[in-house]
Amino acid sequence: MKQKKILIGLSAVGIIIIGVAILYFQFARPYAILWQSYHTCLQLANPNHTHTYRAVDGLVKVKITPPKKSSAQWLNARIAWLKPAMFRFNVQTAKGKISGVYRKNLWLYLPAEKTVFLARAGLPLWKSAGGNSTPVSVKQTLAVSATSPRHESAAMKGGHATRTLRVPLSPLAIWWETKATVQGVQTMGGVPCYVVQLQTEGKLRKKIKAKALLWISQKDHLPRKVEIEFTKKSGLYRIVATIKGLKLNPNMKKADFVFLAPAGTKTRVIPLKQVKRFLQTLPQFLKDAGWLRM
Repeated sequence: MKQKKILIGLSAVGIIIIGVAILYFQFARPYAILWQSYHTCLQLANPNHTHTYRAVDGLVKVKITPPKKSSAQWLNARIAWLKPAMFRFNVQTAKGKISGVYRKNLWLYLPAEKTVFLARAGLPLWKSAGGNSTPVSVKQTLAVSATSPRHESAAMKGGHATRTLRVPLSPLAIWWETKATVQGVQTMGGVPCYVVQLQTEGKLRKKIKAKALLWISQKDHLPRKVEIEFTKKSGLYRIVATIKGLKLNPNMKKADFVFLAPAGTKTRVIPLKQVKRFLQTLPQFLKDAGWLRM
């Protein structure tokens, strides 16, 4: 009798464990993967979080395909970041190339124009009645200091106010307003990844009909590829973002963020505050230029 009760108890425990496992893999598992990835991305993006990630280097490729495929836009950007506030970047688009370094001051190099724009900290904003004044031309060679400021925020504060980045969809909204499923495991750039599909439903689907596929690394929980499709009155939009050659905590030094102007280029100086103010209005600028017609 006692043995029978033990067997019944073990059977009940086994059934409960199997039921919980089924519920986890069928319902909770994709959200657990997404939450872990979301948390890891926040750690990586935090300039003051250096005990897990102190440096990152990689190539980001983005392609936006609107309903008219002939007007597709693309961007390839190789970015290196040494926390808290040293950046090196090389960006190529259909419009041209630009590269630069941010380290207290900001250097921007436009190969097509053979011009380096030096955005200097501490210079006042331009004052003009009808528009911005012409940047000052610098003929003499500019010496680049190898010293780095001790206290500097990686977030570039614009004008007179600080803009706060807000995530449009919180994890709670994703839980209630989207359906998430694990499609399997695929290798992306030599990295084994979970493939998680998200699809809007409920009230959110009435606002935007969208679907997304995310390739999330099994090892570090960071995304390696994202495909997003959403439909508007004008048609189907598709966005594909791929991260290649991602290196976490590479051996980078301050000396890697010293900008050397290429020979034969001219240098123009502008206030760093002017650049920060422009970044505040960049979304509207891109919209007016036809880049954000979605």
